[in-house]
Amino acid sequence: MRRIRIVLAGTVAATAATVLLLGGVLRESPAAGAEGRLPAIPVTSGRLAAGTSSPDTATLVRQLQSALRTNGADAASLRLLGFAYHQRYRESADPTYLTRAAGVFRRSLQLQPGDPAATRGLAGLALSQHQFRRALRLARAAQR
Repeated sequence: MRRIRIVLAGTVAATAATVLLLGGVLRESPAAGAEGRLPAIPVTSGRLAAGTSSPDTATLVRQLQSALRTNGADAASLRLLGFAYHQRYRESADPTYLTRAAGVFRRSLQLQPGDPAATRGLAGLALSQHQFRRALRLARAAQR
């Protein structure tokens, strides 16, 4: 029972971190003019991990897609794109983003088998689809 709580707490923490990183924290207010806009930030894993992200998720998705066109074998960028797609699903309620996210998480796992972050990403997708047993199984696999 205690282990289940730890796994669930880890999944909740990972989801919360994703929301904080990709949730549009730096989104500009609608009243801000052109001078109030943030400059485009090149997307790298290090910058996202440090808490600096693109002004909005759609821009982040475009930047990651562009980066992956030049290096499609970058497991970290694929993983970040999966989290960005998941966030776009939350923002738009468009279920195609869930399919896209699952695809890039799986591709990331092909390139980097056993990656706990990509596995947690799949667990988060399962939670979004109310597949709780599958989410728990994936979260446990990520914990190992």
